[in-house]
Amino acid sequence: MNFQNLNLEAPLHLAVKNSHIPVIHSLLTAGCNINVADKRSQTAMHLAAESARIEVVEMLLKAGLDLTLRDRQGKTALGVAVRADEVIVVDMIIKAERYYTWRKANPEVNESIHSENPLTFKLDHRYETKQYRSSAWHLAYKILKPGDWKRLAEHWSFTKDQVAAIEEQWTGQQSYQEHGNRMLLIWLHEEELAQKSIAKDLFQALSLTGNKKAADMIRMRTLDSNSKSCSLL
Repeated sequence: MNFQNLNLEAPLHLAVKNSHIPVIHSLLTAGCNINVADKRSQTAMHLAAESARIEVVEMLLKAGLDLTLRDRQGKTALGVAVRADEVIVVDMIIKAERYYTWRKANPEVNESIHSENPLTFKLDHRYETKQYRSSAWHLAYKILKPGDWKRLAEHWSFTKDQVAAIEEQWTGQQSYQEHGNRMLLIWLHEEELAQKSIAKDLFQALSLTGNKKAADMIRMRTLDSNSKSCSLL
């Protein structure tokens, strides 16, 4: 199961290269070494990040692999995804990094937290989170000024590498708007899994980072800070 060929590729490397989902599933279920590296010091996650195979990326991230491992060029899987300009994969990896950091800091949390919100790192298209996603877009595109999203990211303990990875995307002179939107959606992912009060936490973060205008708008428009369905902005 962990046998490596002359290129030091394990079966998991080959299955990922060929997007062979059933084989990947079988290997992961059997407990293969998910962090094994080939002769380029690349793990299966490096390969998946570079080729942007979303389903494969999702499977590997949920397996809890080591995202700090670097290839011969010194790139983590996040760095590889950034270099390949794979924005969706970049955001998935950052979600996973933050999720596992949170789980490590909260060992008392068990898998039952996923009974209501199944673990996934993909883009969220669910109807029940539409209001929050719309609010995040409005905040990022209509209210936050250049630099505001970075202050929020720092407040929420995004790492420098994570901020740099988000910022690498270029969509024009107003790129900061999309950067802020992506950062907010990543934060929302963690907030929901941790079952926190999204409106309350966002209000506090905006207040503490000097954005009183946006904070006041949330306070006025949120009827219940614990509501799962209200609009924030």
